Amino acid sequence: MRFVETLHSELRGLVAEEREALVFFLHKLDEFDRADGYLAFAKGSLWAYLVEVLGLRESSAGRRIAAMKLLRRFPQLDPPLADGRLCITTLGLIAPLMTPENVDDIVRQGSNLTKRQTEELVARLQPRTPPREGIRKLPSSPPPPLSVEVGSQPSFSLGPAREEGQKESTPAPAPGPALSRSRPPVRIEPCSAEEASMRVTIDQAIRDRLEKARSIASHEIPDGDLRQILFLAFGDFIEKREKRKGLAKPEHPRKPTPPRPPTPGKRAPISAETARIVYERDGYCCAFVGLDGKRCGSTWQLELHHREPAPITGSSRPEDLEVRCRPHNVYEAKLPPVGAHSQSG
Repeated sequence: MRFVETLHSELRGLVAEEREALVFFLHKLDEFDRADGYLAFAKGSLWAYLVEVLGLRESSAGRRIAAMKLLRRFPQLDPPLADGRLCITTLGLIAPLMTPENVDDIVRQGSNLTKRQTEELVARLQPRTPPREGIRKLPSSPPPPLSVEVGSQPSFSLGPAREEGQKESTPAPAPGPALSRSRPPVRIEPCSAEEASMRVTIDQAIRDRLEKARSIASHEIPDGDLRQILFLAFGDFIEKREKRKGLAKPEHPRKPTPPRPPTPGKRAPISAETARIVYERDGYCCAFVGLDGKRCGSTWQLELHHREPAPITGSSRPEDLEVRCRPHNVYEAKLPPVGAHSQSG
């Protein structure tokens, strides 16, 4: 563990140096821009100089120029950039909200937030009208010739519906040999404190299921509102799997099964009731505590972790179990037993 702690200390120092170097770079970039230095390198803009001379990626150059101009307007942004409360990505998200009167308050609210949390902050402070819900067909522009996939099906997107008076697109031809393209990631963009817009590309099979769900729920949801359909579908999905994984208490008490005699060297199976007790006790999230004393708290891929290895105890009582996310469960399985000799760096 001392080896890990030493590496952590070194990495923390390097991150601090990197942040300070970025702020220093932005100030030098400001001086270079004021002197029109890019013209001396036969470039027509500062962006072209960063990309073609310094070799930055296009998006990286754009973010740095935007941050430089923001620092020019608000010098008080230096400390939060240097100490890590803000980064140039989150700075770009909150920049449209900043005025000379509110910049300090915006920095306070936007400090130490993830990109998603920053987007939610912007949506809360500057709400926008969400796009109309509906299902629309994606344009059938041919993708670049990477690979061929036989029998692929057309894709559809859960996004804004067509505008009033817009004609329906021509039906796609029968599926045949088509060039494959990667699916874009699901995008959930906050629109306000209460609403968000979800954009996800689906294939024909999923669209068929959506239409079938609308038909089944047509008495409960006569207008076929997709939001209500998804709400009901997610509710049924969560309820079913919570019961299966022991995350929820069953509505009707089950007849207790007699305990099996323990097998030497093997753990007793974990009952659903025991799993429910452990999950409820640990707050339905990973209970691993790191070297900095902070708890993981992840809710992704949760598993039950035995505090003691099987040769020591085969018990599966609630007091012998803790909730772990899969990465931390695997990590602890690789650690040497408590008290065992281990080398330190």
